[in-house]
Parts: sequence; structure tokens; C-alpha cells
Amino acid sequence: MPRNAFPVLAFVLLVSVVAPAQSVVANIPVSGPPSGVAVSPLNNKIYAAVHDSFTGAQALAVIDGRTNTQVATVPLPAAFLVAVNIRTRRVYAAGCNFFQQFPAVCTLSVVDGESNELLTTIPISSGAFIGVQGLAVNPVTGRIYVSDADNSLIDVINGSTNTIEVSISLGGQQPLGLAVDFVRNRVVVAINGPLMAVIDGRDNVILQRIFVGASNANVAVNPVLKRAYVTNETFGPPSTLGVVDLENFTVVTNVPVGSNAFGVAADPISGTVFVTDIFGQTIFVIDGRTNQVVATVSVFGRFIDVNPIRGLAYASDDFAQTIHVISEP
Repeated sequence: MPRNAFPVLAFVLLVSVVAPAQSVVANIPVSGPPSGVAVSPLNNKIYAAVHDSFTGAQALAVIDGRTNTQVATVPLPAAFLVAVNIRTRRVYAAGCNFFQQFPAVCTLSVVDGESNELLTTIPISSGAFIGVQGLAVNPVTGRIYVSDADNSLIDVINGSTNTIEVSISLGGQQPLGLAVDFVRNRVVVAINGPLMAVIDGRDNVILQRIFVGASNANVAVNPVLKRAYVTNETFGPPSTLGVVDLENFTVVTNVPVGSNAFGVAADPISGTVFVTDIFGQTIFVIDGRTNQVVATVSVFGRFIDVNPIRGLAYASDDFAQTIHVISEP
């Protein structure tokens, strides 16, 4: 582990700010319908993948978390999902240009989170069907993980060289959402269907496949509670959030969360988990220690991420062209 990783990670895990009862505290207009959203808590910036509804051009919207305003737009070849390395403050946007051509060209773009400069673009061999469906970063190792769903691969990118080190085969199974347990150096994959996979980040081998839901979509990890949270996108009630013990590789419970659970984010400090229910136009707030729904927020959200330092969640609303800011309990 790099020496300077410890203070950054310790700061994120130990500092918290008291927030009011959960509610929508702000609505941030962005320059196009947003999809993936990611938070950089140390400099209080939020990044959203946006596209132009008419031309299909894609970009990264940069939001100042202090003023809740979009302060910059970085044009990119493709942007559907976003992830941040909290240590290096590099921002990664992955996607395919389905809006502009088919078969699509898929890429991972690397952006400097301080200057908002596009540093490089890495080709991803996907795009014939559903393209890139997952993106996650390990801030300790600096590796970036991309779901190449069309080829049933997880591409592992070296964050120092910006090159693909290896591609992990899932044996014909489609990887969707990704999350990283940086404490144990593991990657968690929501597989299209009922399975979730856990990958060893050292050897790039699959440690376990676990039956969780019926139609898994996205996943989040709380490394403190040693839990993974998988949305079961059933397209009808009861949709569920699968809670998985990452030590024993067992399903702890499935929490009912409306009719179309999709996006999920976990706060490692408070233990709170946020789940977006697309059909119900509701965000479920779950206590990660009791696995109980403690609140619902009546707002549409597709993807969601959380700032654990400020106790705020950010949900992308592509219909209203807005990022909703939600306070934690």
C-alpha cells in the first residue's frame, strides 16, 4: 500500500458530520440527462456522466458540493458510469457512444479531478450489445475495474500506466455493477441473473459465486461492516436488496425495496445504505446494521453515491436533468 494511502483512507472512515433527518435538501440542474454519479469527499466535488439529448455527445459534469452548482463540463468520447480515486483525485468515466453509432465504441476516460483536464482515453473491447455496465476503483492499489458485459470480462486497468493489465473471464456470464472492498482487496460483481461474484484483487481469480437475487443489477460495499449490497431488479414487487456477508460468503437477508431496485450506495461511516427504486420513484434508506428500512424519500433516482464526510447522498434523475441531494438520517 502506498504510504500516503493510510491518512486519506483513515480520514474518510473516521470523520463524520451530523446531518438533519433524511430529505431532499437540494436539486442541482446539470447540463444534460445524468446517468452515473460519483462523489470525491475530500474536495467535496460530485461528478455526473451526462449526454446531449439531441446530438448524443457525452461529457462529465463537475459539481461543487459547497454551492450545489455545476462548475465545469468535460467533453468525453463516452460517459455512462463514473468513479473517483479518493487518493489521487483522478476521475474515471466509462461508457459507449450508443447515441452516435452502432456497434458502439466503448472507452474509459481518465480526468484530472483538480484541473478537469482529460488525461487519456483507454479503449474497452465492448459495444456490440449492452457495452460497459460497471466501474469501480480501488484507491489503495490504484486499479480500476470495468465490466465488459458483451465479452463477459472484467478489465483490470493499472492506474499508473493507464493500461489494461489483465481481463478476468466470467465464463460467459455478464458482469454488471461493480464495487471494491479496498480493505481486503476484493472486487464484487453483480452478474446478470441470480449470482454475485467475489474476485481476489491480488491474483485476479474468482473466490466465490453466491446466489443472491433473481435479476441482479448493481452492488455497493461497506468494508467496515464487511457487507455487500446487491440490487435485485425484478421489474415488479417485491424487488429486494441482497445483503451478503463478505467474510463467510453467505446471504444475510433480502430486504424488500419496492418494485425496481437499481442503484445502490453504502456509507462506511454511518452504515446507511441508499437504494433507488425506479418504478416507484422512491429512494429507500436502510440501516446497514439492522438491515431495516428506516425511511423513504419520494424522488426519482437512477444511480446514486454518497459523501460519508458530509452525510449526503447524490441521486441522478435523467428525466428532470437533475442531481438530487439527500441528507442521511
